Amino acid sequence: MTDRTPSRLRWIVRIALVGVLAAAGWLAGRSTLERPRAAVPRPARSQAVLAAAPRPAPPSLAPAGASDEAADMLHPRPAHEWQGMRVDLSQRQYCEASSYCGLALACLEDRRCGACERDDQCAAGEVCALDHCVVAAKAECRTRTDCAGAGADALCVLSGLSGGEPRGNSAMRSYCRSSSGGVAQDESAADPRRAARLAEAAQQRPVAPPVSARELRARLDPR
Repeated sequence: MTDRTPSRLRWIVRIALVGVLAAAGWLAGRSTLERPRAAVPRPARSQAVLAAAPRPAPPSLAPAGASDEAADMLHPRPAHEWQGMRVDLSQRQYCEASSYCGLALACLEDRRCGACERDDQCAAGEVCALDHCVVAAKAECRTRTDCAGAGADALCVLSGLSGGEPRGNSAMRSYCRSSSGGVAQDESAADPRRAARLAEAAQQRPVAPPVSARELRARLDPR
């Protein structure tokens, strides 16, 4: 053998060793890929945060028959006074003067129509009676104290608003009325006035509209 034989053996051993290492690395990588991945548990902190998160409250359901409209806010009146026609304060109209307020109300300091408390809050020629502005010539009383001569149980009352006008108080009057006497109302008894109105309405003939649907369609689609 020559001197080159040991060097050849060394190269062969090296090449074989590299091949063995390469085969071992390939087998190790394949086994790693084929091994099923274990489920990674979530951090305990995230679970605690999720558990502590408040749940949204269920929407509250309105009771049957409830309305979304604003509830009436009636102006307070002493219990010993007449409790009719109390002023609703839930929707107050903007005003510049009392003569522009409807429902016989007064234009108050906040530029809103409301219940009067003094005569100077009403329009010219009016006085304040039971939170309303009444024409002075038609105001027999303003409170119950003005009705002492009509009996111990007499109250100052309003006749009601006038229809067909912006102010609503041209025909309204305040007067003293005793709480005794009168006739009890029988709800079961027939009302002859209502029956007459219903009979009159039943006899009326329907009035044709000024423009028929056919004419209106011809005007909008001239073809």
